[in-house]
Amino acid sequence: MLTATEAAALLSISKRTLYTLAAEKKIACYRFGSAVRFDPQDLDAYKAQCRSPATTPDAGSISLTVSSTASESALTSYFQRAGRASRRSHSTSAKRRGSSARQLVACLKAHNV
Repeated sequence: MLTATEAAALLSISKRTLYTLAAEKKIACYRFGSAVRFDPQDLDAYKAQCRSPATTPDAGSISLTVSSTASESALTSYFQRAGRASRRSHSTSAKRRGSSARQLVACLKAHNV
């Protein structure tokens, strides 16, 4: 039998979380008066219950190229109908004018900062 501190350490959770799980009857425990003890086999069963099933590489995979191309064409046609030209480059990739350190220092000197 393990104490709450030992059981929490074994599960890598806090004692408060362990007590909450025991109160919700998600982890079996033994109460001896005010003492609460946990069976290592019950903790192993809880860990096994929490384990997510393994997925195969093909399960749920989507070709991102196909989905992004489809959504891109839908967006392109929407903006064409709205009369707006599509922008091919990302706004973050274009270098902005006046953003170099040298130009910033010159601007600060010009304003006596």
